[in-house]
Amino acid sequence: MNYQELPMGTAEVFNVVIEIPRGSQNKYEYLEKFETFILERVFKDGFNFIADYGFIPQTKSGDGDPLDSFVITSHPLTRGTVVSCQAIAMIELLDDGEQYNKIISVPCFGDGVLSEEVIDDEFKKRFTDFFAELAKQKNKTMEIVAWHGAIRAKGEINKSKIK
Repeated sequence: MNYQELPMGTAEVFNVVIEIPRGSQNKYEYLEKFETFILERVFKDGFNFIADYGFIPQTKSGDGDPLDSFVITSHPLTRGTVVSCQAIAMIELLDDGEQYNKIISVPCFGDGVLSEEVIDDEFKKRFTDFFAELAKQKNKTMEIVAWHGAIRAKGEINKSKIK
């Protein structure tokens, strides 16, 4: 299936294609050209993804790839699942000096996490620690520059939408 042909939706309610389930040590990436997921790497020392991770179809971010989104759920989703989401925050991330914005979203069907109120200091620390270890595993530098709320996240989704 060519997931990039899926509709994005709107900035308020958008689709996310899950590439990496929460808890996975495997880093998968969807290759549109071949319409398949590839295993890009396996992380070591027990490092795993702290949330489901995927992309918003019909978007293009600054790096030319679809806009990324972490999806906060009560249980991991399967790779390839399409889930209807709403944005609750955005992370501004520097990855080897280049800016990459990551949307933090929750499923629209109500999964116990309903608003950006979950973005407390403990939540932010989990992501800071995650990116610090991810940088170490990839032998690069990564730094969260800023956290933004749902309004800024929706703006980023609109800005990234393929016309």
